[in-house]
Amino acid sequence: MKRGAFLFFILGFLIIVLASSALSLPLPPSHLEAQIISPTHIRLTWWDNSVDEDGFIVERRAYGEAWKQIAIVPPDVNVYNDEGLVPGRSYYYRVRAYMGSYYTDYCELSSPVTTIGYPEPPSNLKGRALSSSEIELEWTDESDNELGFIVERKLGNNWLEIAVLPPNSNSYIDEGLSENTKYTYRVLAFNDAGRTSSSEVEVKTGSKEGEIYLSAGCSVGNGSLTLLLMLPPLILLCSLIRRKANA
Repeated sequence: MKRGAFLFFILGFLIIVLASSALSLPLPPSHLEAQIISPTHIRLTWWDNSVDEDGFIVERRAYGEAWKQIAIVPPDVNVYNDEGLVPGRSYYYRVRAYMGSYYTDYCELSSPVTTIGYPEPPSNLKGRALSSSEIELEWTDESDNELGFIVERKLGNNWLEIAVLPPNSNSYIDEGLSENTKYTYRVLAFNDAGRTSSSEVEVKTGSKEGEIYLSAGCSVGNGSLTLLLMLPPLILLCSLIRRKANA
């Protein structure tokens, strides 16, 4: 074989080998997506565009931090659950495929993912006695992500849950209390991340003294009761005056 033909054969063989190797290299993943499962859990999914990768490398960084590898996913798997995160924190993600010492380009999220944060605690908790057995509580709703509010009353050294209210609530009336008694309250905002508490407030109920109740359950003052007692004699007097006038 002539020298020129031999060199041409070797060159062609190398081209075929290199082309085959290139064709067998994995392609980078695509369509990376993130789903917030809970305040501490984000699920990642992507498209697996190769058939010969050894696996995928998942990397994450929080705002202001460097990238770090958090997982190596087996081949043909296109999902990863990132758990144990900090509620209310933003995270960036990227994924790439690898085969041996070869690594593809990254597929990266275009924007960070922020987990659900704790609600802001209620503020300006105030209370006032409406009667000897009722106390009204009022507060300021400082959060926009609460699922509701829990009203608690102190019982000894423990807290007793007395009401669960819908989101955007800012008042509650506690009924069936004892007269001339001090009660301590707090209000908690809650969501899937957890609870945050207001400051405590102490309120004393009023006295039953001076409260007059009719059988219908309506409270009236002493003057109203006197008027009711004088009403029959007044009717009789008016009837007598009318008779004399007609005589």
